[in-house]
Amino acid sequence: MIERFESGNATHRELLDRAADADDPALELTFESPTCIEEANGVTTMFPHRLPVFRSILRKWNRTAPADCELGLGEQDVLGHVIEKPEVRSLETHSVLVNRVKDDGETRPIFRQGFTGTCAYEFKGAPEAVANAVTALALFGEYSGVGSAVARGCGNISSKVSET
Repeated sequence: MIERFESGNATHRELLDRAADADDPALELTFESPTCIEEANGVTTMFPHRLPVFRSILRKWNRTAPADCELGLGEQDVLGHVIEKPEVRSLETHSVLVNRVKDDGETRPIFRQGFTGTCAYEFKGAPEAVANAVTALALFGEYSGVGSAVARGCGNISSKVSET
């Protein structure tokens, strides 16, 4: 049963501006549907670790952003300056079956593992550019989703930006 539906849109520039307005931001991401992030060779992560989460959103951002809004955020920027603080009691792991349709119309089942729950992300000694980029990605995640099978209902998140 659908209780409520809201629609909204924002440009990449607007998200960057919103991120820049936050002084000393703290992020809270709620992974509302199973989030399946493939690491390598079909292995998916079962925990909202900062690197896979923000790397996934960054890829989606840079695929859709105009050239003047692309982000050059490196893995060491995330690993060295972002701390994840999961609400352990809220985290759950899931196994999800998603189907892909081949060109001949035949379905191919794909089995993925993922997680739901809430995780806070804070910054430690982050340059302003890194904090702004990660904050913009957190905001963008509401539009893009995180991980794979987003079009099939996986990876839906909500994000909250507050100031510490």
